[in-house]
Amino acid sequence: MTKFQEFAALHHGQLPFVLPNAWDVASALLLQEAGFAAVATTSLGVNAAAGLPDAGGTGRDAAVELGCMLARRLRVPVTVDLEGGYSDDPAAVAALAAELAEAGVAGINLEDGLPGGALRPAGQHVAVIAAVVAAVPGLFVNARTDTYWLKTPAPAERLGETLRRVEAFRDAGRRSRHRQCRPARSPTPRSSGCSRHRPSRRSGDPPAMIPKDLAPPVTRILRAMTPRAPVK
Repeated sequence: MTKFQEFAALHHGQLPFVLPNAWDVASALLLQEAGFAAVATTSLGVNAAAGLPDAGGTGRDAAVELGCMLARRLRVPVTVDLEGGYSDDPAAVAALAAELAEAGVAGINLEDGLPGGALRPAGQHVAVIAAVVAAVPGLFVNARTDTYWLKTPAPAERLGETLRRVEAFRDAGRRSRHRQCRPARSPTPRSSGCSRHRPSRRSGDPPAMIPKDLAPPVTRILRAMTPRAPVK
């Protein structure tokens, strides 16, 4: 089984799996040795380590360098957070995805949040996803919407827009959809800190930090989540 197949298979078990975030080689090796089945990079952590702002579109080189390094060093599959792909040109994002896949990276994360805090138009993000899937069919594409992270559109429209986006991303050929939530400052029912729509990428946040409109199903998922081996 290839790393691509192994990573995809993790998303089809009876329970969601915990996918921890690494920001350098040392943290990734520790997570692997702790027993996690796969490791993801985090754009926030990688950018912070490089002295760059998160979600500013400036961390391409750092993300690619770490992703390629981890693919060589780890036994488990590696997936790389590419923010929005570091380009609005679908062909350029597809070429970047192909470069990572050639290096042994099993998956990528593509979000629709843009530098400056706006959302990429859904149609443009669909074109990016479709281009990547066409260029690298075996690569696992985690398509993410940042509606709740960026708190847009207005609350009354947010859930509907979130669902419209993830369905469009699914139809573009994704294998997984991810909805990002901003960590809460206080544990209120409307605070955020969760994942939604099929296998979860974030984990471990208490149920009280889940948005009220999504609390029941996500709470059940979070309670079921455990790593394959205890962290020592």
